[in-house]
Amino acid sequence: MPIDIEQVVLRLHASENTKIHTLYNYYYHCKTVSEIAKIYVKDTATIRNWIRRFKQTGTVSRVVATPKRKFTVDHRLWIRKFFFNNPLSFLDEAQAAFKERWKKHISVSHIWGILNAFGIRWKAAERRAMHIKETDIMRFTFEVNSLDWSLYSIVFLDEVSFDNCGMVRKRSYALKGKKLLVRGDYQRLPCVSMLSFIGCNSILENYSTEGTFDRHKFIECCRKFVLESGHVKRYPGANSIWILDGAAIQADYVPLSPWHCSTVPSCLLSFFQPN
Repeated sequence: MPIDIEQVVLRLHASENTKIHTLYNYYYHCKTVSEIAKIYVKDTATIRNWIRRFKQTGTVSRVVATPKRKFTVDHRLWIRKFFFNNPLSFLDEAQAAFKERWKKHISVSHIWGILNAFGIRWKAAERRAMHIKETDIMRFTFEVNSLDWSLYSIVFLDEVSFDNCGMVRKRSYALKGKKLLVRGDYQRLPCVSMLSFIGCNSILENYSTEGTFDRHKFIECCRKFVLESGHVKRYPGANSIWILDGAAIQADYVPLSPWHCSTVPSCLLSFFQPN
């Protein structure tokens, strides 16, 4: 498609290079505004505007209107301070707190942009990894195969703890390159612990306690499961082989009662799973 030079010259805004040439002709070649306007096919008022802008600003560039920021420096510093004091807060919680404090709306994406501008990144507050060695798996396999077992004779039991914070808030905000230091609300408050006995078809029994299980509570729950639940039979009967995870409270397991040895599981396997 052929280029119409007349359209390019007359219809488009002059480039900065053209404006510099006009100033050069005006100051160094001492040409008049009318002569320059005729050379560059511009109105004399346009040439005068270029000269006046250069005298006032020292540049020939167009004045670019700077958008007025809706949020001031105080607003941005407040958001940064909010996440320093509450690193585990969600973005929508910061949004609600900002609206309550400043009576202005702010989007979640804008909060995220402000955090990035301050070098604050999303980080894990708590990371856990499970490492099981091949030797532990082989040992567990050999121990199980040394017994007369079936699916109905095996019971898995484990303890889990729930609190009001640790199970939910797993991510938080901290400066890039810095370790996360959690203060304030991120506390291990009194929790509820549950000890579950899982059989072949379903959960056989659950026991709960306030706080965490100690050795005495653990042994007492095992005693109740053996003597009162009616699920445990003599080895190699139903639910007679228990598989534990090797926690400290299970390390020194003792018989539940000398005269109830016929109902006590004949084997307790400890499958160590280091955290």
